[in-house]
Amino acid sequence: IQEAFPIGAPVAIKNKQYCGSVGEVVAHRGKHECQVKFSPLPQLPGFPQKLRHEKATQTFALQQIASYVGYSKRVVSQLTGEIWCNKRKVNVGLSLKYSSRNEKIVGYSERKNNQWFFTQKALDLIKEYLTLFPEVFQALEKSNSNGQETQFTPKILFPGAKDPNERFKMLKKWRNSLHLSSLPRVSAFEEVMSPEASEIIEKKHQQLCRRIQSNEKSVCEWINRKFLQGPMFGLLSANGPTTELSVGDFVCYVRSSSGPSFGSLAV
Repeated sequence: IQEAFPIGAPVAIKNKQYCGSVGEVVAHRGKHECQVKFSPLPQLPGFPQKLRHEKATQTFALQQIASYVGYSKRVVSQLTGEIWCNKRKVNVGLSLKYSSRNEKIVGYSERKNNQWFFTQKALDLIKEYLTLFPEVFQALEKSNSNGQETQFTPKILFPGAKDPNERFKMLKKWRNSLHLSSLPRVSAFEEVMSPEASEIIEKKHQQLCRRIQSNEKSVCEWINRKFLQGPMFGLLSANGPTTELSVGDFVCYVRSSSGPSFGSLAV
């Protein structure tokens, strides 16, 4: 125990009573207990979970977006995915969802019960696409009504254009300006907090940490070593009363590296 938790070593407490409190080892008793001097955390407020639900990003189903733009659900589904042209060399879809890989784009799409939903940012992007290149919507609708898979080319996408290739170049330039490939892509199963909720929680979290620091009162308790966590140099592990973590939970940072200090309270 002296090697694992030497006198003066920083530790985070993992038992139910003091979980998340941080202190230092001041004594040993037998092979399994350390006396730890620490400041107990107060009961943590539930604002992260509350704000997570209150400020959840509004989403729209495919049918809703279809009614907004005046085209079928299938057209919207195609546009928000990948549309390959010129023998699969160029993608002119928005790539806001990846159904086969079950991946979504953070801030733009969600998948619930195997159905896709899209945020206001995605809807605005679709509307912009429609305003700039309505011919693509028309070409997709026509292709779907024929019931046959279409190999899209500039002439098929822009049949009425004087120079279809030039319109196609304009479409590629606009799409490239969106930097869609740089948008964060994650598993559709992952939960992600909305930017608005994150911003408010960050401010409240800072206020909470200042309040905790101003009211610190140290105590000494004997703690079994299995409920102590020293600085970690590798990957984090989810140890404690529960390993079920949700977006909005409070956590204790226990890595020994650059960045947050050991024992920092985080959400």
